[in-house]
Amino acid sequence: MADHMIAGPARRWAEDLLPHLRSARLDRVVYSFTVFGAMVAAQSVGVSFGVLIPNIYPMPTPSQPPMGMVLSPSQTFVGRGRDRLLGEIGTRMLAHYVMPRLNALRRDLDLPQLRNAWQQVHGARRELVLSSHAFDIANNCDSTVRYVDPMLDDPGWAHSHHSVEPRGEGPLILVAMSSAEQGQLGVLQNVIETLSILPVCAVVTTGLSIDLCDLSGGARVEIVRAAPHHDLMTHTGLVITHGGHGTVMKSLTAGLPMVILPQGRDQADNAVLVSLRGAGITLPRDAPAGQITHAVVEALKLPGYSKAARMLGEAIRHEVAGSNLVSELEPSYGDTVNA
Repeated sequence: MADHMIAGPARRWAEDLLPHLRSARLDRVVYSFTVFGAMVAAQSVGVSFGVLIPNIYPMPTPSQPPMGMVLSPSQTFVGRGRDRLLGEIGTRMLAHYVMPRLNALRRDLDLPQLRNAWQQVHGARRELVLSSHAFDIANNCDSTVRYVDPMLDDPGWAHSHHSVEPRGEGPLILVAMSSAEQGQLGVLQNVIETLSILPVCAVVTTGLSIDLCDLSGGARVEIVRAAPHHDLMTHTGLVITHGGHGTVMKSLTAGLPMVILPQGRDQADNAVLVSLRGAGITLPRDAPAGQITHAVVEALKLPGYSKAARMLGEAIRHEVAGSNLVSELEPSYGDTVNA
């Protein structure tokens, strides 16, 4: 992460952007929260910047376990101490790999040195979380943090495919295990074989990273490269997913329970939050067919999962209706640029 996303490309980002930042009259620039070199460049010329965070809030806060630890939030003194300690260890570990290169860049641009990587992100005027506070559990965040709309639209390439007509009768299950390559081929085939022997019909969307010829399904399982999830979810009773933030948000706003088999990245943390609210069931990615069958039957049969998903989805929709990303980016009098 340090080599390929944060510290490694930081100097190249800064050198690439500095001529544009110096020549243009800008009120604000907005970056992905991992593009640290661009943030340093903005600070060096006195331009206020914002960062976009396309998932739940990833930086340490007093109310949540560190991201990636796959832990539920603790309500005990000992548990909260555990979370603070793990957060500090993670912050120091990241600093070990990031800060020598990041501080060298800051020094060359006449900016003060930082103690840890998160200080660079906290220099933003706004940390814009493209998620829902109703879903996330982060509290006591920096005053610059704002929750704005989660990304609920389908990608353009999904709309280029024709609508899908599910095969057969029974509850419709949507299977969406990431559009990016995460080694999910075996997991997908396992899920497909499980659904093929259940009294359900299913639509499996593979994304662009998997060859459809590598998968085989039953008579009631339709396997396609892409289809607009928004349209499918109006007829769906359950979503089986890897737990990517976008799919989770779309499923909840549609009021749909989930069976989640995390593949990596932030997915296990999203799965914890779904299971914590009773809106789904989390399984390991190598779950056997019998375990998948039991989870699917339970999620479809027990009304509590659908009820929890609808309640959480309603809270997310209400939050989305009241947020305004554009207003958070508008300049205001008295703006300052933190070093």
